[in-house]
Amino acid sequence: MQEIVAALGFRQVGQITLKESATHPRFVLDGEFNGRGAQDHAHGWVYLWIAIDRQSSFNVRYVGKAGKSLKARCTQHEGGFKGGSTKGVRHAEYLREFLTKGDDRQVLVFARKSPEATILDEPLVSFCEAEERAMLMKMRRLGAKLWNSP
Repeated sequence: MQEIVAALGFRQVGQITLKESATHPRFVLDGEFNGRGAQDHAHGWVYLWIAIDRQSSFNVRYVGKAGKSLKARCTQHEGGFKGGSTKGVRHAEYLREFLTKGDDRQVLVFARKSPEATILDEPLVSFCEAEERAMLMKMRRLGAKLWNSP
């Protein structure tokens, strides 16, 4: 799975953490996506949550899109984890369950910038929605057990 993700142009951009004293998972994005980094305000991303356990298995667990910046989307997720949405609470439970089963577990965030084009005379239309749908289809076909897909 790792080779497929890399071949599709995804790269690690951060991770999801759960500190011992914390009740909710938190995103920690690399500097270029957080603050005044080069990618901080770029929009139109497809992102993945990758669960890694002590056997070093690399499993895609979530496929999503960020129509705005990755930082903005991660902030939305964190609000959902705290009770802002039913799905968000469920995703927080999956993350907590996975991250607390052992010391060697991590959930990494991978992303790729979606291409943009002029469509119907509108410039810079992102393909992130279509790419998210295609990635969900690909992961289902490959048998990934996604937390955000039936």
